[in-house]
This record gives sequence, structure tokens and C-alpha cells, in this order.
Amino acid sequence: MLSGCALLQRKIIVVLKTPHSENYVVDGDTLIEGYALNRNYWIAYSDRNPNATRTSRENEMPLKKLSFMEPVCVVQEKGDYVKILKYNADVDLAETKGNVSRKTARNYGWIKKEHLLLWPASLQNSATRYTVKAVTHFGGNAILNQPQRFITNDSLLLFTTPSLQTPSDKKISAGKIVYLYKQSQDGKSVLIGSESLVTPENANQIMLGWISKDAVAIWGARTAFNLYANAPDSIGLYRTEQELNVTDVFKPLLNSNGLRARSTFENIFPVRNKNCYNSKTLQTGYLENIMDYTHNSVYNVLGQSIDYQKYQKIVSDGDQINIVFVFDISDNNKKYFPLIKSVIQDLQVYFDTTNQLRNCRFGAVTYRHNTHDGDTVASVLPLSRNLQQVEKYIDKKFAKNLYADESIYQPLFAGLNEACNMLQPVKDQTNIIAVIGTTGNDDAATTYSMEQVIKKIIYVQARMLFFQTINKTADAYNDFMLDAEKIIFNSATSIAELKKQKLVDINDVITTPSYNISNGDSGIYSLDYPRQSMTQGFAVFPKKGTVMQAGVFRKCFDSLAKQVTSDNRNVSQKLTEYFRTIGIKSTSFRPEFAGYTEKVNLNPDMAKSFTTSGNSFFIPAYVKAEPGSLDMQNVSFGLFLNEAEYDKQMELFYHIYAKTASGEKFRKKKACRRYTRFIKHYLATNKIHTDEKVKWMTLGNVLYSYTGFISPNLLYNKVTLYNLKSLSKEKTLNIFNSYKYAADAMQEKKNTARVRINNNGHSYYWISEDMMPGTVQMTKAE
Repeated sequence: MLSGCALLQRKIIVVLKTPHSENYVVDGDTLIEGYALNRNYWIAYSDRNPNATRTSRENEMPLKKLSFMEPVCVVQEKGDYVKILKYNADVDLAETKGNVSRKTARNYGWIKKEHLLLWPASLQNSATRYTVKAVTHFGGNAILNQPQRFITNDSLLLFTTPSLQTPSDKKISAGKIVYLYKQSQDGKSVLIGSESLVTPENANQIMLGWISKDAVAIWGARTAFNLYANAPDSIGLYRTEQELNVTDVFKPLLNSNGLRARSTFENIFPVRNKNCYNSKTLQTGYLENIMDYTHNSVYNVLGQSIDYQKYQKIVSDGDQINIVFVFDISDNNKKYFPLIKSVIQDLQVYFDTTNQLRNCRFGAVTYRHNTHDGDTVASVLPLSRNLQQVEKYIDKKFAKNLYADESIYQPLFAGLNEACNMLQPVKDQTNIIAVIGTTGNDDAATTYSMEQVIKKIIYVQARMLFFQTINKTADAYNDFMLDAEKIIFNSATSIAELKKQKLVDINDVITTPSYNISNGDSGIYSLDYPRQSMTQGFAVFPKKGTVMQAGVFRKCFDSLAKQVTSDNRNVSQKLTEYFRTIGIKSTSFRPEFAGYTEKVNLNPDMAKSFTTSGNSFFIPAYVKAEPGSLDMQNVSFGLFLNEAEYDKQMELFYHIYAKTASGEKFRKKKACRRYTRFIKHYLATNKIHTDEKVKWMTLGNVLYSYTGFISPNLLYNKVTLYNLKSLSKEKTLNIFNSYKYAADAMQEKKNTARVRINNNGHSYYWISEDMMPGTVQMTKAE
């Protein structure tokens, strides 16, 4: 290694290469440093501001003040110090082989290693080499006892120094995924970033700053699971392994009954065992609210009390949206049937990509003047979360439409009555009825009056969307428009009165509402929400003698959905605001979390800090889920990945398929040999240690080694890599084909609402087991 004197005398200065990663302990977890596996030229980053360098290791005279995340090149290393140069973006170190001209190099002197972020990647799991994800939360005695020091306006403060004395201009909410880069020397703070890899170009944007270690918990890496909605308490989350094994005595911290009110991310539970594949008990953790608000209350604008349970129900009901489609399947609408299919297909794309409507159920009702024995398909499709069932349902109904109608009028009210019957059990949730029809109600043949239908619509508080597909000259078509206007107008008045039961801000009440349907563009009419109407409603009519374009339905539905979700959000936010200010006097800690709060004295200021926090406390827990056991019927494993991990995993699946099964003629032994060679190379390259020889690993254990996925497939958990070639040619081909099915599914579904999750401004992805090799894909292949 060059001395400082020789360094000045040479025409070039050589930037050192990075060292190898070593173990790095954070709060009891053994992780590994973030140096690259293949050594690169050493670029480090100033981890604080201000950060002074010195002229020499022995001389404390300051030479240069570095800013936060300023990149530097390391040219010498001696003990606890390194000598650094100013980073020059114009110099390609790979091209110059680390050589920097002495004429252009700017010497920054010496600095302690502990004052730099020495590696570019965040900390990794020491066993699997997967990037560790952490979650911000309001845990730890420091946060609970001094919320004013660490929390402002419901957000956690970030700092530019590890001493947590200098706040930065950045803040972060609880429940956000972050990445750990290093911890302070005293172990009281950690440096976090919003992404898992920094470069000189993006370091300032990605690195968030220092935060109290009590405000961050290690979430996990990528292995995770869901609980099925009907899982028994024995598969719930328990505080300790002891409680898990005597579930008849202890109650779970969280069971399947508590899943509904949680977000998608909050219902993804990490697997935190170091080597979890063959474990009977999984160590996990989950976001929870440890505050007990049950004795708090506020008053609505009618002077009625809203206690905390009712407040929670209002918020929860607002998040659950039920949409019932009411289809006119008469001869009047027959020519529009193909367009109705297009409408539903268009909505499928809409629901897959929108972030507005994440918790929806869909149902359908069909009506026509006369039915025949040939139509054996029920006129009602119950609510479910699968919009494709609606598509299949109307296909069946259209196929049975083989008979002529006896009247141009249709039983519209009967269809609306059935829709309301479907919504009665969920009357307090957010309900939308979308009618796709042609002519007005057949008053002579129906047993339901308009008054009866309107009462039912008011009872389920349904927002109405009437969509007329075709408008001919007959009076019956004009009657559809008149029926729609009367229903929307008369139901809106009473629904607005019911809404007042949820309102706490008198400014949200319209004292002189107008419920006249206002004219819009292209035959679109709507209630003037929020200016003159407290609720929403749409009616769409084509001009006389014309057919309405299918795309108009999606446009109106999108507008209605935005208004409804905005309305729900406003109601929830105002309620929360009132509970946060005047409704906190009786707040306490929930007794089941006494172990986490025994050294904390709850006071009104603290209660105020946490009222809007929701599930913002990360609680360690355990769950029973042994691979291959009956427990697996109640637990669904998957992967929780960031975008870079998702794309890399998809490419890896395509690579495996290309190496094994993509040729015109499948050769079983050759494919097995190539797969084994790939596994050995992957493990060696990524320095992953296994407890047994590769050939004796089961297919499931092999899959876990390069994905983190715990496979429920019995074949995968039984057959070893060595015995793979003993399977039939067809079974072996199916196994390797499943990698292509998995990769294709990942590519097709990447941007769907089911897979993509937004957290902290970044996209994350939940790959459920039906998108992994060896599960549904294998069934398809067979």
C-alpha cells in the first residue's frame, strides 16, 4: 500500500477496491455488510452533516467539511481511518482501472471509518444474502415516553447526525418499508434509505437519514405469508412459542377475524427465522395498534354520540365497496350484449390497475319481462371479490336469451329490488348499484312500486348509476330516463340525512341542498356533488335514435368511484381529527400489550401523538406452519419483493426454463444435469451455505435457496434433486415448464392491484403461491 508521501509523488493515485463483507449485528440480529460480491472500486459516503476530515490521522486540524451523503473515493486504509479523494463523476474508475490523475485529484485528507457509509448496498440477511427490509413504527420506550422529540404531525423525525440532534427536512410515517445501511457506534440510531442501493448520483434522494433505533424494526427479507380468512385460532399470531403450543389457554394477538380491517401490506406477515424452511414454528411480526380508544367518544352534527367502536366501523365500512350490476337482458338490449361484455372487460382492467378501489366485491342481477324453462341460470349472482364471475355469469344469461319479449317495458324495479336484497346484510358499507338498461319499468306486470324500491335503496344507502344503452323513439325509452331521475332524486335526499349520523364537522352539512340532476356533456347527468349535494348519483342517456358508446360507462363509473372514495376519505379524516383532539381523554394501553408498555406512563400529549397512528406498532409474534402439514391449508406463503427483486426473480425463472425445457425436444437427464449445475453455481456465486449436499436437497429446499419461497407442493417437499431424474419424463417436463408459467404470470400481473402495493412512494409486489413454480402452474402443465 502506498504511503502518503509516495502518493503525492506519483502521477496517478489508485482508488482501492472494496473489502469483503463481514457480519454486522443490529439490535441482536446478525446481518452482513453491503459490499458487492464482486469487488468494485471503493466509493464511500459521508454519513452525517457536518462531517470534518483531518490533514492526517494524528493531526486533528480540520481540512474539509463534507455534506450528508457526499460521495468520496477511498485511496488508503490504516486502522480506523481511511484517506479519501473528492469523487469526480467525469472519471470512469472501471475504465481507468481505478487510476486517478494526481493533477485532477482533490485530496480530502483522512477521516474515521465510522463517519462514513463504507458500502453502497443496504444490510443483508447473513444466511440467504437477501436484502433486509425494515419497517418504521412507534415502538420502544424512547418513542413512547418522548413522542414530542421523535414525532411531529403523525410522522417520525429524521436526522442528519447519528446523535439525533440535528433534524433534517425529511420525515416519514409509521408503517413504511425502509432499508438499514448502518447503525451508530452507540447503537441508539440507524441510518435508513428508501431503496436498497445507493449510487453517487442518487444518494441524496434515496438516503432518508438517521432515526432512533426504537422507531425501526427489522421486518424480514422476502419470505412471507397470508392467513386465510377462515383460519382457526391455532393458526393465529401468538406472543410466544409457549402460547402457540397451548392455544386452548392463550388467545392469539391476531386471528383471521382481524384481517378484514387491515391494509394489503398489513396482512402480509414476514418470516423472520434465519433458516425457516424446515421449521415447525415461524417467527414473524405484524403492525398493530396498542392503544385502547374504546372509552372515547365524540358527537355528530345531530348531537348523537359516536363511540370509538362506531368510529372504527364507519371507517371500516367506508373501505369496503360493494358493486351490484343490474342488467336488462331483454330483446331491447340484445344488440348491446357484445358491448356489455366489453364494458365488463374494460372494468376488469380498471380494477386491476386503479389504486382507488382496493377492497371491492361484485354481484349481478338480471331482469327481463318474461322467463322460460330454458333459462335455468339464476337471476342473481351473489357478491364475491372476483369480477370475472360477473363476466361468466352474463355470458350464460345471454346464451339463454332465445325468446321474444311480450312487452317493450321491462321489470326494472324487480331488478333493483333484487340488488337491494343482496346489499341488505352489508347496508352500512359503501354500496353502488349500476343499472345497464333500456326501457322504463313495466308497472302493469311488476309487484314493486317506485316508492318501495326507493325505500330499499335508501335502506342500503346505495349510490346509483343508470346507464341507458339505446334510446329509441318509443315512450318506454323515455320512461327509463324519468324512472332514473326520480329514483336518484328521491333516494339522495334521505341518504344525505343518514350521512349526517357520520358527520362531526357542521361545515360538511349543506343547509340548502339541491338534488336536481344537472346536465353534463354527451348525455351525462349527475348530482352536483360536493357543491350542492351531499351524496352522489349518475344517469347516462344517449340521444334519440342512437346507441351509447361503451367507453362512456367506464368514464362515468370512474367519476362516481372518485366521488365516493373522496367522500368516504373526508368522513374518515374528519372523524379521526375529532377523535385526535377532543376524543382522547379516556385513552389507555390495550392490556394484551402490557409487556411492551410496562415502563411507559400514558399522558394526554402522548395519546394525542398516537391517535391517528393506526396499526403503527410492530409486534413480534409466532405462528405454527409446518411445510407439508395441515397447517399449510390455513397459511398461504409467498414473496414480498421490491421492484429490482421482482424483475430479477422473473428473469431467473425465464433463465431456468431456457436452460432446461425450452428446446424442441426435451431431454430429461440433460435438463436435470443443467438444473443441478445452475443451483451449484448460484449458491457458490452468492456464497450461500447449505446444511447438506446440493444433490440431497429437496426440490422445495432448492427453490427456497434462490427465491425464499416456502413451497406447499408435496412433490417438491419429497423429491430430492438427485432423484429428480427418476421421475417420469412428463412430470419432470411439467416441473421445468412451471418456471415459464411463473415468469409469464409475473410479467402479466406485475401492474395489477392484486400484486402491486405502494409503500413509502415505491412499488412493492406480493407474489402469492399461485404465481410460483410448482403450484398452479404445474397443474396447468399437466
